[in-house]
Amino acid sequence: MSVSRSRWWKFGDVSETNRPTLGYLLGVTTGAVAFWLFAALMTWITIGFNHGAHGLSVSMYAAMAIAYFAFLIAWVVASWILVIVPFLLVRRAARALSIAAAGYYICCGVAIGLLLCALHEFVGARARAGEALPWPDHAIALASYGLGGALGAFVFWWVGVRDRRRSAPQP
Repeated sequence: MSVSRSRWWKFGDVSETNRPTLGYLLGVTTGAVAFWLFAALMTWITIGFNHGAHGLSVSMYAAMAIAYFAFLIAWVVASWILVIVPFLLVRRAARALSIAAAGYYICCGVAIGLLLCALHEFVGARARAGEALPWPDHAIALASYGLGGALGAFVFWWVGVRDRRRSAPQP
């Protein structure tokens, strides 16, 4: 049984009421994945520079990749939970003020990412008995959270907000 292209497309469409939810899940997932990929890349570069020509073996890099993947899954689930309240506040303000600009969502995503970075630093400093992160690690954390927030917010805007203006009935 073949399905025509137009019928398949209608079957695969997401309803207007579900688009913000889908955008939230995809946006937070994208932000979390971007965070971990950037952090992993910076960590591997830092390890390579710190160990010079005698870097880690291939099996150690493979073990780190497996550990990063496991943490990534946990990070995505934790991000879905941690970001819901700030997301709802940003979304409510955007709807109340009729804001649909990508820049608004990206700036708010960066702000939420930096807020989570501050929370991470606070919890981490308490676990490290009050000592702060060294500057390179702190810079990597700031960049990772900011980049993750910006990309996640952009994906949310793209999926959950962008086409709503075009598809709204015109008077």
